[in-house]
Amino acid sequence: MVRSTEGARPIVIQTTLPPGGVAPLHVHTELDDNIYVLSGRLAVRSGDRAFVLRAGDYVSEPAGVPQTLAVLDDAPAVILQIHASEDFLNFIREAGTPATDRTGPPEGQLDYEALYRSAAATGQPVIGPPMGTDEVAAIVAAAEH
Repeated sequence: MVRSTEGARPIVIQTTLPPGGVAPLHVHTELDDNIYVLSGRLAVRSGDRAFVLRAGDYVSEPAGVPQTLAVLDDAPAVILQIHASEDFLNFIREAGTPATDRTGPPEGQLDYEALYRSAAATGQPVIGPPMGTDEVAAIVAAAEH
């Protein structure tokens, strides 16, 4: 859900990530990816850094730095993504399907090949797989010490 008015900067997008949701390793070529966590917890790898984000945390991941994340809880994570340009919003518009309600993502299999083409065309190419369960567990264990 876009929270900023049409044409406003920065662009603020509220995103609900499902339990167990992951993002493949990707890079935003032109924009800093700023994330504020409203609820839930995320394991994040951003370049050489790995950490856990919790409700109330904010991170700015610089343009050009590879990143991936995974939702840690059995409930959705809700984040605000804040961007100075429309690159990521253009990806959502191109690859997304408007929701008919707020109960969850659309039913059916996603066309990952088409999603990855759209991501590359709009400035956030996928460059690798999402984190595996072992890496997620290691990030959580390091954060708890």
